[in-house]
Amino acid sequence: MQRVVYAASAKITNRLESLDKRGSREADSLLQLLLRDAIKRRASSLHLEPQTTSTIVRLRIDGRLLRSKIISKHLHDPLVAAIKRQAELDDQTFLPQNGSFTIEIAHQPTSIHATCLPTLIGERIVLHLEPAEPTTSLQQLGYWGSPLTELGRWLALPRGLILLVGDHGSQLQQTSAAIMRLLQQPSLRVAHVSGSTSRQPSAKLNLALIDNPDVILINNLSGSDLIDTAVSAAASHLVIGVTSAASAEAALLEVASWASDQYSLSRFLVGVVFQSSEALLCPICRQVHPLSSVQQKLISTHYPDMGELLGHYRSTYGLPSIPAACYSREPKGCKACHHSGTNGQIAIPEISPASIRLKRLIINGDISLRTAQSELRKSAILKSDADHLTKALAGHIEWRSLAA
Repeated sequence: MQRVVYAASAKITNRLESLDKRGSREADSLLQLLLRDAIKRRASSLHLEPQTTSTIVRLRIDGRLLRSKIISKHLHDPLVAAIKRQAELDDQTFLPQNGSFTIEIAHQPTSIHATCLPTLIGERIVLHLEPAEPTTSLQQLGYWGSPLTELGRWLALPRGLILLVGDHGSQLQQTSAAIMRLLQQPSLRVAHVSGSTSRQPSAKLNLALIDNPDVILINNLSGSDLIDTAVSAAASHLVIGVTSAASAEAALLEVASWASDQYSLSRFLVGVVFQSSEALLCPICRQVHPLSSVQQKLISTHYPDMGELLGHYRSTYGLPSIPAACYSREPKGCKACHHSGTNGQIAIPEISPASIRLKRLIINGDISLRTAQSELRKSAILKSDADHLTKALAGHIEWRSLAA
């Protein structure tokens, strides 16, 4: 009788293992299908949002978060488990986690950066998609004219701290990858440190400092230990801290609040690069419109002295004057843009050197969102709204983006 029970138990165990393996294979296949669709549609990120009876799949395409499809609720947990298995994350914990893995779809290797966020109805997943071997340059991303020149000057410095800030969907990781490629020279030693919620990023940075690199790029610069180590390293290395924030002043205030040595932070801070992005109009199907009197008045109101704006436009586009026209997206699009009317994103950078007054505010502990914003705007090489306007008038982005 005991043998019969053991035999039945073994059969049940084998059956459950078979079901688990089949469920894992189905989840892996579903993940492949979702990623294949996201890459085909040029998405920069894929979002899995659990609901009470289903899971919504969204794709961020050209900066816009669009609903893609709805999948059954019972597929959510196996799909999350498949992602965690690929990213080598803990499947038993319900704490926020970050991880990454590389997958090849249609002979195209893609790096996937996974973020797991627990909610009451299931874990929310964000997958950031990037080419495993990106080839985009700073110029292709939208860094032109005086901002590109100033950033190049900063990257040639032997020491200091540069903050590279961007909001969600601003292609910040592509910019940091472009900077890394720009710095890949035989005479320079470059270290890359990735901050994470599940590991000790400050320990990683200390380990990287043993090799005495010339440049250190830190992704996800946050937390007191990592910021203090980064500020200390900036005394003898060029440190580029990448962080996500809604504005340049918000990122600077966070770093200043976490840093324990305000004097060293103010001394070694080179400046802040804030990057937003806009959807790039499809050059084939975009529509042209003459500037209305209201739009012309808006330009003259915001830019009473057109000298700086015209100079930037001439140096960027090589044209003698600013055109009296703007462009808009074709709602139905065309085949070239997958009928979306847009074809990628373009960066709108604002590069602000750290002024003497800003450094004094940091030392005295008087820095706030308002004072930081004022000082960063005053010292900006080219204000983001000016760069925004020139790219709108040149036909790269919609005019309504400027008014937003």
